[in-house]
Amino acid sequence: MTALQTAGIVVGIVGGVSGALVPVLFWFFAVTRRLDSISAQITQLLDRGNNHLKLTGLLASRLPFDSETERAELIRHYTALSQIPEAPANPLSPEEQTRLDRYIEMAKRGAVFNQQQVRDYQSLVERLHTEHPKDVSLWPLLGLAALLTGLYLLGRAGDE
Repeated sequence: MTALQTAGIVVGIVGGVSGALVPVLFWFFAVTRRLDSISAQITQLLDRGNNHLKLTGLLASRLPFDSETERAELIRHYTALSQIPEAPANPLSPEEQTRLDRYIEMAKRGAVFNQQQVRDYQSLVERLHTEHPKDVSLWPLLGLAALLTGLYLLGRAGDE
């Protein structure tokens, strides 16, 4: 085999590999662009969701309630409608997970919360949200935090 034939074979191989590789690279960049677009849309939805949560808390703080029982009944209905999920354990300790599960069970039963319990629930859910910022299954837990904040904390600084 001559040097010219060897060079021809090498050029043919490089050309064939390049011909196969270029479409794969175009496909990869197109998929990457689409994933970036989807990620931006998810971020936008999360921002909108956070705004809706703030609004939920503000609206709940303005509702007139004659008794704690009425507040608790609203929470019970919210948890029934939103189908509160099991919360992921990471990053919570076993004790914190137990407390979170207890608060969720209280909400499902329509139990009355005190301000310290609401603050503790908020703290636990916020830690979960910080660890799993794009986990949409946490939204009902965040919604419950906004509702509890509006019902028990906003505009009620001295109540305990």
